Amino acid sequence: MAKTAFVMDANYYRARIQTALEFIEHHLTQKFSVEDVAHAAAFSEYHFHRLFPALMGEPIHQYVRSRRLEKAATLLKENPHIRVLDLALEVGFETHSAFTRAFRQHFGVSPSQFRTQPWLDTVHPSRPFLKAAAADSLTLHYDVQRLPQLFLVYKVTHGTSAGRFFAEQDICHEFATLAQHYRDGLYGIASAFPASPKSLKDLTAAVWYGGLFERPALCPWSQQHLCIEAGNWIVFEHQGSYDYLHQTWNQIYYAWLPNSGYTLRHTLPFEMYLNDPQQVDAAALLTQIWLPIHIKSD
Repeated sequence: MAKTAFVMDANYYRARIQTALEFIEHHLTQKFSVEDVAHAAAFSEYHFHRLFPALMGEPIHQYVRSRRLEKAATLLKENPHIRVLDLALEVGFETHSAFTRAFRQHFGVSPSQFRTQPWLDTVHPSRPFLKAAAADSLTLHYDVQRLPQLFLVYKVTHGTSAGRFFAEQDICHEFATLAQHYRDGLYGIASAFPASPKSLKDLTAAVWYGGLFERPALCPWSQQHLCIEAGNWIVFEHQGSYDYLHQTWNQIYYAWLPNSGYTLRHTLPFEMYLNDPQQVDAAALLTQIWLPIHIKSD
């Protein structure tokens, strides 16, 4: 019997993002984590970190910060005599100075100046729902494949610049070591991202890089490994510079996924690198993006 994908209409992921937005609105004056928001919207953390900025046009940390500042502006207009420190604490800031600095960056004026000027019309209690960050002009090429259980044997580095991981690190020699000395059982050179960057330049964003193996014992290069569950995958092809890989990721989650008819498995997606940037021009680089999907018989 042929396998059939779970079919969802184009509003499926948008509706779940809306649930996330409602959770955020109801908890603006409380402390919560990104994982709390993902759980409320029934998302895997892996996918939520990419779906949210793809559909909303900004990372969730930035969105929450903006909404808290906008909430503060509304409260300030409703109660012009409230102390700035009390207002800061009310919307989740820990200090007067951090709140004032963030408020000025967001609105261009201090909270004290805001009290006396007609800024209310610039404060939107409900932000536009979809602000596409992806480039609609990108063409996506993809295939459906099934993988056995594999293990990502990985090391960790941090930082992204202009949306690109590895921008300030040279790890080609690490990948070369894997390819040359651990060929037995090596499925491919790969990297994965437990969470998306908070911005195009985020020095704290983690990336796990290494190789996919049938068994972690085949590769003593690192003691860290992650099980990649067996299942079905959509495999996208990105040809060209790594500088634009984040655009392809955004296009997948923003434009392709909501209209695809597929649902995501709670498994970490990953990139696989098919050639060596030290041996080919940037325009000839080939990268695969592997997205885990459900098939009814999974």
